[in-house]
Amino acid sequence: MLLLKKWKRVAYISLLCGLTLGAGVVLGGCGQEEFVKTEFTADAAAPGFRALPPKVDIVIVPDNTPSGNAVFNEMQAEFNGFANNLRNGTYYWDYHVARVPIANPPEIEQVLVNPEFNTGFLSDGTPIPSLPNPGLVPSAYAVNEPSQFPLLYNTVSTGSIDYTYQNIFSRLYNSRTFDTCTGASCVNFFREDALLAIVVFTNGADYTVDPNRNGSINYSQLQVHANNLLGLKNNNRELIRFYPVASNSWRDGTGSNYCLAPGGTALFGGSYFEMLNLGLISGARFDFCNRGSLLSVMDSINAQLQLIQQAYIYSYIVLTEEPLPDSIQLTRNGVGINQGRTNGWEYVGFDSVYTISGVCQLGPNGQCPRDASGALLSSAVTRFNPGLNRRAGYVIRLNGSAEFVGSDQIGLVYKRR
Repeated sequence: MLLLKKWKRVAYISLLCGLTLGAGVVLGGCGQEEFVKTEFTADAAAPGFRALPPKVDIVIVPDNTPSGNAVFNEMQAEFNGFANNLRNGTYYWDYHVARVPIANPPEIEQVLVNPEFNTGFLSDGTPIPSLPNPGLVPSAYAVNEPSQFPLLYNTVSTGSIDYTYQNIFSRLYNSRTFDTCTGASCVNFFREDALLAIVVFTNGADYTVDPNRNGSINYSQLQVHANNLLGLKNNNRELIRFYPVASNSWRDGTGSNYCLAPGGTALFGGSYFEMLNLGLISGARFDFCNRGSLLSVMDSINAQLQLIQQAYIYSYIVLTEEPLPDSIQLTRNGVGINQGRTNGWEYVGFDSVYTISGVCQLGPNGQCPRDASGALLSSAVTRFNPGLNRRAGYVIRLNGSAEFVGSDQIGLVYKRR
């Protein structure tokens, strides 16, 4: 996350002769003016420097076909733990959670939200802008408490077909944020600047990818599904993750163990695992038969969110109080940054801006790669449309190599006006 050292702001106060301090109390004498340094501790939570919660849209895709009937309770218990960790602050996320069952799913009409961030104002009083759409879920669709958000709420009859990928794409597409919308699209589940995590929990196979349900994969169709999902994120691979929790092998329908699918045949999950094996979308695979898989997914999502938070690109710094422009001193990782329009900082004055302008792909050293001038390497950067972290205040614009990423350490010293 973006860090700010507790630097000192220095103000110079002139002690003038004849200054009245109170009723009948006057500092006498008119000797030489004396200038005394007074130190002010910088506010590490000032707008532009506050620790931003990473945004994540989580789609849970539970198996609601007969073969999954025996594990409904298992899945619900794991989901309760998953959701409670979200709600009780274990993970400091601005989350949306939606359900898209494997078979015959309805449109997304309920979204589990973090109520701290599904509001028109952040905790420090900063208003969230109305345009572009901030991705707030309207109260008619928002659920604050996990206990009121059951994972499994409909089942289908024997003979249902798993069109998992098609259903996921369709429901996500219809839940995007629009400036004007009607019906289910107004749910505002999907946010373009959030990490999209798709969690498929099934012992079945996608019919379009494995039509014979014997592990024989239609790779061209799998590529089509990958392209569709990546297209939702403008092909920004850093903002989408796929987590299949599926069967590691084909099993017949005999036996009482839930992994043996007493409600039907358990199928090998190759139609999901191959999405990862081919590198079409990044993520991690888990075994449907291992208890605790959903909580393992949670840990994996959290690790990815921390990387994304570190890779946010900051193009503006916003202060709560007016500085003297000539007094501003700015450093990144201990190295000074000069004032300038090309590769430096500019003081803009009072304005309202989106402090975060994109995300970069961190290199092996955990840093966002830069070119010889120090500017972020364009091939490793994806720029967002404005919409993330709008702040109002006294603005310093960062140009070219002066831009920060979330893993950088910022130093800022200035005198207030």
